[in-house]
Amino acid sequence: MSSPRTIRFIVVGGERFNGNLVDLEDRLAVEIYNPNQDYWEICPPLPADFRPGNSSQWLCSALFKQKLFVFGIYSFFVSFFNLEKRYWTSVQTLRPPGALFSYLLSLHDKLILAGLCNNIGSSPCFILWEIDEKTLEFSEMEIMPEELLACLLDSSIDEDDRFASLKCVGFGNLIYVFNDEHHKNYPACVCEMSDYSGKCNWRRLPSLPQPVNKFHKIVNIPLKLERESSYKKTMMKREKECSHVIHKVPSGDGPYVRAKHAQLVQKDPESAIIWFWRAINARDRVESALKDMAVVMKQLDRTEEAIEAVRSFRGLCPKHAQESLDNVLIDLYKKCGKVDEQIMLLKHKLKMIYLGEAFNGKSTKTARSHGKKFQVSIKQETSRILGNLGWAYTQKSNYMAAEVVYSKAQMIDPDANKALNLCHCLIKLARYQEAHLVLQEVLHYNLPGSEDSKSRNRAEELSLELESVQPQPLQSNLPCLNFEDDFVEALERALNELAPARSRRLPIFEEISQFRDQLAC
Repeated sequence: MSSPRTIRFIVVGGERFNGNLVDLEDRLAVEIYNPNQDYWEICPPLPADFRPGNSSQWLCSALFKQKLFVFGIYSFFVSFFNLEKRYWTSVQTLRPPGALFSYLLSLHDKLILAGLCNNIGSSPCFILWEIDEKTLEFSEMEIMPEELLACLLDSSIDEDDRFASLKCVGFGNLIYVFNDEHHKNYPACVCEMSDYSGKCNWRRLPSLPQPVNKFHKIVNIPLKLERESSYKKTMMKREKECSHVIHKVPSGDGPYVRAKHAQLVQKDPESAIIWFWRAINARDRVESALKDMAVVMKQLDRTEEAIEAVRSFRGLCPKHAQESLDNVLIDLYKKCGKVDEQIMLLKHKLKMIYLGEAFNGKSTKTARSHGKKFQVSIKQETSRILGNLGWAYTQKSNYMAAEVVYSKAQMIDPDANKALNLCHCLIKLARYQEAHLVLQEVLHYNLPGSEDSKSRNRAEELSLELESVQPQPLQSNLPCLNFEDDFVEALERALNELAPARSRRLPIFEEISQFRDQLAC
């Protein structure tokens, strides 16, 4: 006998505080309420791109195959929340040519985009598109008959405004299109989609009887939650231990569990550090205790102490944990301004990749960010480390070394953030033409992340800076980079000594020596 379905309420917009209430001032917060267990589960917030238009008038949602899609009616931004793994996807733009506004709908086995389109040379029309949930590609399905669209509009309103009050909702195999401002007649029509042929049958709905047609109404149809997945069934078993589920504290009674309870439930970081020390001394989940303690110490501005702890006790952790501990140290070095130590550790990580010893010999690894797991390739990791190394050189005003490193990172795995940092270095080196070419890649949206608001703002700032400077010859007193030349040669020597006759280094490093001339004084 199957267990009864668990009904959950998903709240997008609100801030959790004492009493588990929702304060609508925070319009990005996301929580899921389980009425059976009477608790709220805090989830990753709605992507920040939706902040300017996060209201019932500007956003719509559609639940499709355990994915809650959120769509900007006028911005055409779209992202979905994975209800099984609890993460938001990156924001994309889903806008058919000529679309003025659209609504995203879930109808049985189809994801539908319905909206008004105004192509040049033709009159406005209301179109249905079928959306591929994986690729977000769209294909036109059906166009509402012109006479039906005309009956939805109020002829007394200016032509520019008469379409603004059209609304659309869907449920089952029905799509309703209506005008919520045309109070006297309140016109509406419906499109019925056949489950077998996929054909659409449009018809006008009869007018509402008096006196209900005198009210200002907005139609909304509740979404039907799909059957619980195996993931949710597993979570239901764990919900019996409410404190463990809500605060994500591991089960048990050892010192590490007590440390996590002090950290997450009692909100007592000082006590948590004491219990983390006891866990390390008792050899209780040493790797997790060491990393978690470093995070808490960093929050308390005890960064130097955290660095010493990681350095002293990382020997108690297994070999496969050393790479993640390096990442913790790099973050701590960055926090307290130890740039030289950060550079040395980043070079060490590059050397491990260079020798084929990173990721414990595997081509990919599983990483986690904001509760979301994803796969990282050697190529992506190399570019990330080079980007961090470039940032460290920038902090030392060593722009020539930073430019070389950023250039290599962009060759491997380009993105807008590293491109903007590279542009900054080129400006500092008075190589304005090259800086302009790099900046254009971001301004023309040619690189991943170019659409991010922070990237756009920084690109505008760099563009203004480029316009204000006059071309100047490269100064002769730039810092000498023999140290970097030594670093490249040291990598070559290490490879010759440690690698077999057939090189184990990755192809992406075969060209690193070509930058030696650029690194020379």
